[in-house]
Amino acid sequence: MVGKQFFINRFNKHKRFSWEDSEYIGTPCWIRDIFKKEDFDEAIRAPFEDTEVWIPKNYDSILRMAYGDYMKLPPEDKRVPHHDYSAYRKVN
Repeated sequence: MVGKQFFINRFNKHKRFSWEDSEYIGTPCWIRDIFKKEDFDEAIRAPFEDTEVWIPKNYDSILRMAYGDYMKLPPEDKRVPHHDYSAYRKVN
């Protein structure tokens, strides 16, 4: 496991432009996820399970950029995890 300092260091290593001067934003952890900054300018509340959460107002644009037609299920043989790591829950 890595702590938050790992991600702070990684972010600072890849930071090249100021927020104010950037038209696009992304994360240093997942380089393929680059979005228009304007899509995050406004937030709305949306239902999630038994609560409400803040999400970007332009969530549809963001999800389409990241996943394509995210409302359509892929064929059954393509419904597999796409990350290259394993996650486990430790139960006491």
